[in-house]
Parts: sequence; structure tokens; C-alpha cells
Amino acid sequence: MATISSLSPQSSIYSIISSLTLLARQPITRLESKRTNLQTMNSVYSDLKSKLSALRSAADDIADEHQRRSAQEESKPAVAALGAGA
Repeated sequence: MATISSLSPQSSIYSIISSLTLLARQPITRLESKRTNLQTMNSVYSDLKSKLSALRSAADDIADEHQRRSAQEESKPAVAALGAGA
């Protein structure tokens, strides 16, 4: 009677068990691969979101500065007109 400890890599039973084990792990391996890819994509999207947020903030700062300067320019002629009439 053969025991499990007597199985060698050359035996056909060892080969069958090894093949079945690989087949059983294939769905798990595929899911692990998909999970890794999704984690990578999530990281890329998070990084993109952060950079877009920084870009939006910078664009808002530029727009605010433009509005501030425009308001200053509009008030200069009024100040000059007041000075000329005095």
C-alpha cells in the first residue's frame, strides 16, 4: 500500500494532484491579479484627482488676482478725476 509520503514528482498521482491544485487556484489567481490592477487604477485616479484639485485651486487664485487687479484699475480713473477737480 502506497502512502502519501512515498509520492514522488515522477508519480502520476502526484502529477494529477499538482494539476488539480493549479486548476483550483486559477480563479483565485485571476481575482488577485484583478484586485492588484484595480488598486493601481484607484491610486492613479486618486493622484489625478489631487492634481486636478491643485490645478483648480491655482486657477481660482489666478482668477481672484485678475479680478482684484481689474477692480484696482477701474478705481484709478475715479481717483484721478477726483484729484483733478480739487
